[in-house]
Amino acid sequence: MAAYKDGQRTNVAAAITALLAMERDKLLRPELGDLGFQMVSDDIDRIRRLTLRLSACDLSLVPPNALQNCQQFAADAQEVFNRMRNFNPMRSNTSPVMERDQVAQQCRNIFASSADRVSPVFAIATPTLSENEEQARLILESAKSSATSVLGEIQEQTAKARQEIEATLESVRKATGAIGIEKQAEVFKNAAGEHAIARKGWLITTALLAIVTALGLIGNWVAAYKFGPPSTTIGLAQLSIAKVLVFTFLLSAVLWPGRVYRSHQHNYVLNKHRQNALETFQLFARGAEDTETKSMVLLQATKSIFTPQPTGFLSGDKETDGDGPQILEIIRNLSTHKLAT
Repeated sequence: MAAYKDGQRTNVAAAITALLAMERDKLLRPELGDLGFQMVSDDIDRIRRLTLRLSACDLSLVPPNALQNCQQFAADAQEVFNRMRNFNPMRSNTSPVMERDQVAQQCRNIFASSADRVSPVFAIATPTLSENEEQARLILESAKSSATSVLGEIQEQTAKARQEIEATLESVRKATGAIGIEKQAEVFKNAAGEHAIARKGWLITTALLAIVTALGLIGNWVAAYKFGPPSTTIGLAQLSIAKVLVFTFLLSAVLWPGRVYRSHQHNYVLNKHRQNALETFQLFARGAEDTETKSMVLLQATKSIFTPQPTGFLSGDKETDGDGPQILEIIRNLSTHKLAT
């Protein structure tokens, strides 16, 4: 008997759940216009409200005969609601209006007979106010406890994740900064090395051409002393012009590789200066404790890299004194911070 009643309660509960899951608009069928079920909208709402009240009842308190009536009410309502949802005027065996009216009348009959079917269940199994309050209190306490526990875990995990993220970002910043600076310093170091190799070749070329020119002058002087000047004026003029042209060419040949050598020497010194600026930037940046001094260090390092620096090897270079006071000010600030600590 107990198993039979448990099966009934399960069926009634399933039917109630199915009824509550049906949407109101899908029962009224407004898309059908005049063939819809708007004329029984109030009855549909009443049946749904009764079903909602049944869902709150404790069915374990309902005797078998009342439970049977309740099950029959739910089954009849579910059948009519299904007919409303599946109603298709184009497939009606009779007149669509007659079939629609028949379904609407069944809906009215279900609500009209509901007093005899579900009223005993409401009288027996509806929760009292005190039961509802106690149940609500227990639910709230359980929810509060669960929420507090979950919130604490979330806060702990969030704090831990934030610390890990901050540590990772700091490591990435340091690694990226160090790698970037060292990489750029390596670029300027390689450029300085290339110019250092090239300048040696051009210096040797200049020296060889200078030696050839000097030997040519000495040989010309020996030949002039040994053979003497030409006997005619025209011959003297031709010899003089030829010697001037030859020695002009030799002198130009000496000066041209000399200028190329000075250009490579200038680029070597400039790239070496940039390399030194980048390699010492980290040292000065770590020693600077305030933002203003760090900004000055960064400004000077940037100027050392991107601003053309005079080296004295090019004819257009001019010495500038504009950076001296700023560099002295940086060193003075760093010394002040060291003494203060």
